[in-house]
Amino acid sequence: MCENIGRISCFLQDSDAFVLSTNKLLAIVEAIKLESPEIRYITSNARADSILKKNLSKMKELKDAGLNHPYCGMESGSEHVLKLANKGGDRGTNEGSWNISKRSGYDFIGVYLRL
Repeated sequence: MCENIGRISCFLQDSDAFVLSTNKLLAIVEAIKLESPEIRYITSNARADSILKKNLSKMKELKDAGLNHPYCGMESGSEHVLKLANKGGDRGTNEGSWNISKRSGYDFIGVYLRL
């Protein structure tokens, strides 16, 4: 867990925490808040397709529990660039993940490729 040394944020791993079940992710967020109540920001990387696998109510539940920001590797809004990146995403998935995140109350943070 995060040690009480003045930290206010906690980043969950360098991977996609949204692949975890909602219950497991909620338990992690709860444990962080219990162990380190000074933590105000809990963030994680997320793939667009993983966000879409959560429904709106699950995304709201995670947001309400304290998971503040999903950092999503959108890569691009261009279908051509997405195919070149060969990461399995497409524009529709990216737009869908952005929409469900915004509707859930998240300040969505997308990460894009610079070519």
